[in-house]
Amino acid sequence: MGARPILVYGDPRLEATNRPVERFDEEIDSLVEDLFETGWKAPGLGLAAPQIGINMRLATIDLSVGKDPDASIVLANPTIVHHQGKTSLEEGCLSFPGLFTNL
Repeated sequence: MGARPILVYGDPRLEATNRPVERFDEEIDSLVEDLFETGWKAPGLGLAAPQIGINMRLATIDLSVGKDPDASIVLANPTIVHHQGKTSLEEGCLSFPGLFTNL
């Protein structure tokens, strides 16, 4: 399918419950490819399935924005189990265009 439109804040699909990924199949492979293509086109460093209207616990991250295939990360049903330390950086979100903050 390729790059898809990114939903912006206010779209009710962004607040819907997200279902877990239960199996990895061609549908998920295709969705992952679409997430990467959409993120690279934006351009952005990461994108979650709900941001393109798919309410599933799936996200992609690519800090190289498509320049290094080994930099691509896929997160399925992510859960934070531990955190340590602090960092400060500027953060933005493709569903909040033009809005940035320092974390």
